[in-house]
Amino acid sequence: EKWIKNNKIIPNEKAILNVYITPNKAGTFKNTATLTGDSFNKKSSLTSLKVNPAVEVKNSNKINTKKIRKNKYVTAYTTIKNYGTSSKNIKVRISPSKGLKTYNVNYKTKYSKKTNKWIVKLPAKKSVTLKMKLKGTSKGTKKVAFNVNGKKQNKYVKVV
Repeated sequence: EKWIKNNKIIPNEKAILNVYITPNKAGTFKNTATLTGDSFNKKSSLTSLKVNPAVEVKNSNKINTKKIRKNKYVTAYTTIKNYGTSSKNIKVRISPSKGLKTYNVNYKTKYSKKTNKWIVKLPAKKSVTLKMKLKGTSKGTKKVAFNVNGKKQNKYVKVV
């Protein structure tokens, strides 16, 4: 580069300094930079950087068996992990089809019977497993619909 000679900046030539940062949390940060040298001390103007929450949520849905007898039980599970650096409210609905009756759920304080939905605040780097115990009340292949923050998947159980 023509503006550097013997590791010194040549007078009357422009030098550009780029600063790259990697934020480790969400929020708004106010920054100034100070550049000092042999006979100068320059301070930059105040800049503001807004870092959005980093949330990366993945989930897996399963049922513990493919076949049950009538009036016996199957458990539907969804495990959700937040790989991000910010917490997130997660909305989860497990909807059994006709012929499967909700018998029990975990995280009862976060669950609404009216909507069949949990709302759970999931901290960064944490996971949660939500469970719904279902009773087979009529014979046939029954659907269990999972909806985790809008991501839908169906699983099936045969009631004999």
